[in-house]
Amino acid sequence: MKELKLLFALSIYFISVSFGQKNEGSEDSFYPEKPNTYQFSEYKQHLLLNEHKEDVESNLETVIHSITGSHEHYSLSVNGLPIFNAYYSIHRSKDAVRVQLTDLNFSKKETTPNQNAWILHEGNLIGVLIDTIQVGFDVPRVRIQSDKLREEYSWYLGAKSQHETATGNIFLPDPVTSANTSYGGTYLDFNDANTTELEDQLKSAMLDVTLDNGTYILKTDYVEIREHSPPTIDPATSATPEFNFNRSESGFEDVNVLYHITEYQKYVQQLGFTNLANFPVPCDAHGFNGEDQSAFIWSPQQLIFGEGGVDDAEDADVIVHEYGHVLSFNAAPNTVVGNERRAIDEALGDYMAASFSKTISELNYWKVFNWDGHNEFWPGRVVTSGAHYPEDLVNNLYGDAPLWSASIMDIELNIGRDVTHRILFESMYSWFPNMTMTDAAKLFIDADSNLNNGANYPYISHLFVDRGFIDSSTVERPNDIVTSTSNEIVELNSIKILSSNPASLASPFKFECKDAIELIAYNVQGKQVFLKLFAPGIHSIELPSKSGIYLFQFISGDGVSQFHKQVVY
Repeated sequence: MKELKLLFALSIYFISVSFGQKNEGSEDSFYPEKPNTYQFSEYKQHLLLNEHKEDVESNLETVIHSITGSHEHYSLSVNGLPIFNAYYSIHRSKDAVRVQLTDLNFSKKETTPNQNAWILHEGNLIGVLIDTIQVGFDVPRVRIQSDKLREEYSWYLGAKSQHETATGNIFLPDPVTSANTSYGGTYLDFNDANTTELEDQLKSAMLDVTLDNGTYILKTDYVEIREHSPPTIDPATSATPEFNFNRSESGFEDVNVLYHITEYQKYVQQLGFTNLANFPVPCDAHGFNGEDQSAFIWSPQQLIFGEGGVDDAEDADVIVHEYGHVLSFNAAPNTVVGNERRAIDEALGDYMAASFSKTISELNYWKVFNWDGHNEFWPGRVVTSGAHYPEDLVNNLYGDAPLWSASIMDIELNIGRDVTHRILFESMYSWFPNMTMTDAAKLFIDADSNLNNGANYPYISHLFVDRGFIDSSTVERPNDIVTSTSNEIVELNSIKILSSNPASLASPFKFECKDAIELIAYNVQGKQVFLKLFAPGIHSIELPSKSGIYLFQFISGDGVSQFHKQVVY
């Protein structure tokens, strides 16, 4: 299609025919009447595309089907050459059509394809890019073009292997959760050594594996253990259908990753999402040169787990969290752009991980990375938060993630895990670049309307109102709404700040706690700058050495997480 003006004509047509319509069966639902077309784009983007409409070609890249609709993703090109980062999508559900456009401006911070591509800047085609800019980790961040995308998917979606079953040892979900304890005492990393206590927490599981020329390899329809990040450690194989490693052996992490991703994808399909990341994701359980980090790489799609501190692949929370990025990318490709959108993606993985662990044990379910974090290596994260949107945003993807993850966990506490996941995953197909948490909340409400005729709107809407994501609800508040413990505390009733705010670098930060607490401090980049446990009493600590705004997180023994913004000058 060469005439991009067709997009705008369609947009106008959709608006003209869909406003004022009710959802099918809305007379029997809680869901309020709403406009059925949203236009998520800036006016300048309309001008930009309209200015070049005679030369711009629109190319259908993918059509993704969710439970309640279809999602078409288009790229744009001029004279056969792509325009870098130029995408739009059309989302169709039973009663609505949405058109979304990306931010088309080029940023030098982005990595670009190592081939010709037009660059748009302030509405002008300024030239064709040839070189690739290398940024970030050892693996370059590359936005792939349509032909490359199709090649990769054709490889991933090839004929499925014939699988066998085997047995193997795993942690379910991690040794401290299954032991109903916390990191510490005899439950320590001990530099990857095996101990009696950790041995006792090994669980024997049935594994899906592949038999290849007489050798059992760790590959299923949904995950393949591979070597693609240093150090070079060959994936575990076996001459018999047994992979019974302990945690001191490298094969244990391989098995743990294989099991948890396979089982989680089965859960995704059980919920009805049979085509969401339904391909074998390559996973390296020993990567990043042994650093304490894990990541999803999208070109080509792969997962890498580090080994610093506690091996990341020993903790199912880490595995499920990183798999959340895979699901998000495949539901809404190329959309993780913008501070809040990136925070939502982190929150998605945090919520998925905590919710999964909660099915094993209620103890400390609010902690994310119970084994890999909340220890001497790093503080981990939580899915409880007393923060309110938007005034408590800290403009950091990790610091802001609990706003969204805690809200979704609160929704789960009220309407159940499976229902919450189906709504969340369905809404995920409509996520878009530079999306705010308010946008995400509205899309979540839309998904409940489409899936459940708005049956859960009273709980969802009032919890989103409480958080500040939306202004009001159209129905009365249910009298049985429950929330996580942190949301029941609206002020620091167990913590008393004794220092002024702002405070001078020359003065210590003083506070009083009635109970034992853990104090973590982050700078505006989200980097941890302080971590210490405190007994009840009055305490003084030295403030960070640089002026700025810091986020202090106080965590009590029962998981209540409270925040304090401290200005230092």
